[in-house]
Amino acid sequence: MESSLRHVGIVVRDIDIAIKFWETNFGFKVRVNQLESGAFIENLLGLPGVSVQTVKMKSGNDSEIELLKFNSSSDEDTWGGRVDKVGLTHVALTIENLDSTLNKLQDYGFSPLNDPQISVDGEVKVCYIEVIEGLLLELVEKISR
Repeated sequence: MESSLRHVGIVVRDIDIAIKFWETNFGFKVRVNQLESGAFIENLLGLPGVSVQTVKMKSGNDSEIELLKFNSSSDEDTWGGRVDKVGLTHVALTIENLDSTLNKLQDYGFSPLNDPQISVDGEVKVCYIEVIEGLLLELVEKISR
């Protein structure tokens, strides 16, 4: 059976800042912005009385990010993601120019965890960067040969 990645869900504290981050830096566009409550979402998440703003953002290549802002429960616990932790570790994006993307993100105060590396097969240049809500992004640039 074949499958494909539908989306990556990210719980955020400030939905407006998160939308701006994905639009400004990576060209994602809002496809759906809705408030979800009621029996369906309560049963799906197992959270009675849940209220969540869901924003689905799409890029030109059909990649999708789903931002979730829970209005009915605490968001005090941070994920504090690390590459070596069980669970969601990172979101990988293929980008056109790693150096210019890193410069742009550094203007916003985000620094890479490492210097960009060339893969063993020489096909990509890659690095990790921690961004909003502690999310780790793996930024990948295909190298022309």
